[in-house]
Order: sequence, then structure tokens, then C-alpha cells
Amino acid sequence: MKNLLLATFLLVFVATAFVTILGIAGKLTIKDEYLNKLFYLLIIQSIASVIALFKKTSFFGDKSSIDTLVLGCWWQFVLYRRNNALSFFEISYSEDQQQLVLHGRSFNSKGEPFARWWSVCAAINAATLELRYFWKGDHEAEEEDFSGVGSYRFKHTEKGTVVKEATGWYLSGNIDQLSVTGKQKVEVLRASENHCKIMLSADNYKDQSELVQKVLSDYRTQFSLEIR
Repeated sequence: MKNLLLATFLLVFVATAFVTILGIAGKLTIKDEYLNKLFYLLIIQSIASVIALFKKTSFFGDKSSIDTLVLGCWWQFVLYRRNNALSFFEISYSEDQQQLVLHGRSFNSKGEPFARWWSVCAAINAATLELRYFWKGDHEAEEEDFSGVGSYRFKHTEKGTVVKEATGWYLSGNIDQLSVTGKQKVEVLRASENHCKIMLSADNYKDQSELVQKVLSDYRTQFSLEIR
């Protein structure tokens, strides 16, 4: 049964890729709206296949090795966008789900709450430290939920030391309708112990807002100095 499901998935993946490539190359006439859906379906299938492969081949390693690599609290800085400017998120390991889970909160450029988001499926390649995930979110100011896919590539450090930064991207839209757009590049930095304590507190909103504004301001100052 597993082999049949795998063969079916590969067949659908290859067929989608073949039709999409023909459409992009102009060899096959496809309306733009359908071509866009095929393109993003291909992205989603690629992410799903990578997650499945990582889990199938036990790239997780043992849990203790993951603890010293990517588990913990992180700041995510969204490049080239002002509305959803910053996220604070935590990566943990769920014994029930037997996988990594991400839970985060996003803030706008003024440090105000923008959205909440969480992973619905995630996996990491312990060799390359590349994490792929599907996510869903709840916007603070809108009724409709949204979802997407994303990826982080954490930077290797010396053996035995904690990973402190990563680069990545995410797409948002509606994964259930195979519609995700607007690729956003991000930079990720590990949050300090004090930052984690403040941001994980359930009733410390004033200090959290002030911290978010400070972290965002410090990052922008540093980034501006680097690009001069």
C-alpha cells in the first residue's frame, strides 16, 4: 500500500511538473490563473516531499541532538516589508506529534500585534540544518485565516555550540486551495534568555511591546550600517 501511495504521489508530482514547465515555456496553452495554481501546487508538493523524505530517512537524529541545534526562541525579521515586520516564535519538539512544532506571533513596524501563526507539519535535515514547514495563522484584524509554506536554513557552528542564526523565506495564502503567493525573505536570530522570559509571559504585554520595538529598532540600525 505504501509503495502504491508513493508511486501515485511521484506520478502526480512528475505530471504537475511536466505540465507546468510546458506552460511556462509556451509549449502548452494554459490560462494564467491555472498556470499560477499549477506553479504553486508544484511548490507545495515539493515541500511535502521534502518533509516526508526527512521523516522517512530519520534525519532528525536523536532528540538530544536537536535540543542543542534549533530548539528554543527566535526572532524573525521580514525583509523588504513594513506591515508584518517581525515575529517572535518558539521551536519545540512534540512527543505526541513526534515532530518539531513552531508557534509564533507577528508584529507590525510599530510593535503592535499583527498575527499569530503555528506549524501544522515540520521537519529538519540534521545534516544541512534546513527546516521545511507548513503553517497556518490567525490575523489580528481580519476574520479569515491564512496559511502557507516556509523554509529556514540554520547556519552551522562549531560542534557542541548552539545555532544562533538562519536565513529563509515563506509564502502565504491558502494551502487548502493551493493558492500561496508573495514570497518573503527573512532573517532569523536566536532570542536571548531574558527576551524569551518576557515574550513567553502570559500577561506582560507592555514589556513585550517595548521589547519588540527595541529589537526591531536595533536590527534596523545594524542592517543599515551593514549595507552602507
